[in-house]
Amino acid sequence: MSAPPRIPSQRHPRRRWPIVLGLALPALAILVAIVFISIGEGGAPQIQITGASDTQRLFGGILQDGDELGDPDAPVTIEYWTDLQSEAFAEYHFATIPPLVEDVVRDGDAKLVLRHFPTGENETQTAAFAAVAAGEQERQWQYAHLFFHNLGNVPGDPPRVTADFLRQVAGAVLELDESDWEEAIDTEEVQAAVESDAQEAIDLFLPGEPAMIVEGPGGTRELTRSPSLEEIEAAVDEVG
Repeated sequence: MSAPPRIPSQRHPRRRWPIVLGLALPALAILVAIVFISIGEGGAPQIQITGASDTQRLFGGILQDGDELGDPDAPVTIEYWTDLQSEAFAEYHFATIPPLVEDVVRDGDAKLVLRHFPTGENETQTAAFAAVAAGEQERQWQYAHLFFHNLGNVPGDPPRVTADFLRQVAGAVLELDESDWEEAIDTEEVQAAVESDAQEAIDLFLPGEPAMIVEGPGGTRELTRSPSLEEIEAAVDEVG
């Protein structure tokens, strides 16, 4: 399944210097082919994955298509830019995404689009490949949410994500075929989706914090630097 069409980046104002990306774009093509080797098994102890039931309750029954969550005909689109391997981004995620899913996505007022961008020098894109690969089975949002839920138990500063941990998260996602998921990580579709997100993060001059781009009939609102839930909901009302 090919990635959904991307919203052209030139529609947004470029007001900031770009973030310093942890991985240059050419390196992404190399990483996608060797992801399970480069991050290593490491002999790390197994981590008890928690939160699977809560994750399924949050996203169950909502239509997904690749990186999109919600009614494809929803009047408002919320692009959610995040770094899965950042604990600060995880904290932000749980403060904003569950209420947005319940309040505006489940009701059909808006759809969410999950976008990945690296913000540090760690192997920040390994989780992005894993999540996008889960999206090939309409489970990207469950994977990302469950990954964030368990990131705090991963040792290291920043957390050292291993192939075992990625597989453990995949194994906890309801109805995700692990064999198909692992094969998808090496596909051109997944590689292209991750590269596209990284390039657009550069084009948008996003700072190294969570961001939301809200688009609807009433225009576009670019919310950067960890916008609050109230700011996001206000933008949805303004553009919708």
